[in-house]
Amino acid sequence: MKQILGLILCIGFSLPILAQSDAKSKAILDKVSKVTKTYKTIKLSYSLSIASPGNNPINQKGEAYLKGDKYFIDMPDQSIFCNGTRVWTLIKDDNECYVADVDEDDEDFIKPSKLLTIWEKGFTFKYSKEMTYKGKSVHEIYLYPNDAKSSKYHTIILKIDKATNQVVHVHIKGKDGTHMKYSLSSFEKNITIPDSQFEFNKAKHPGVTIIEE
Repeated sequence: MKQILGLILCIGFSLPILAQSDAKSKAILDKVSKVTKTYKTIKLSYSLSIASPGNNPINQKGEAYLKGDKYFIDMPDQSIFCNGTRVWTLIKDDNECYVADVDEDDEDFIKPSKLLTIWEKGFTFKYSKEMTYKGKSVHEIYLYPNDAKSSKYHTIILKIDKATNQVVHVHIKGKDGTHMKYSLSSFEKNITIPDSQFEFNKAKHPGVTIIEE
């Protein structure tokens, strides 16, 4: 019940890992990291599709608000609040909210901020091609986990807007054949976001059962 749809990584088989990253990919990704880290706050609108063997496809849209290690994610079935140390997962239909400490070692969960700079640790990368995506000129870059045996996914494909140096699409390939695709439809930066946005307020959600984990 508590699984966070759209942020849980899936399981898959390993592909051969390249010996080293190519210089072109590194230069592009370094630039994206540098630009992204200059933003004090970010608001994202995105669509997510999940296709896995034996299951019906899942398609959702959502919004994410980011401020340092804090984030708020709103989707049709749940909302996730994180103030940097605690995480509240509100399951809307069940009227339940699960509360837990942030677990930085949880490999099954990718924070929204990490998704925008996921290549910075534990990956080899390779430039694929320049292409057009939704009318934009983008770089396509493949990421491969360095520790292929223990990784729960084998390839991540990024599309990066050449003009803005921003990630616009992330395709995560799991080892069980599951494909998760994030498409970022809007990207607002340095907007005002109060810290209260990142904490669950029980008074605003009467009747919700709080479950400490």
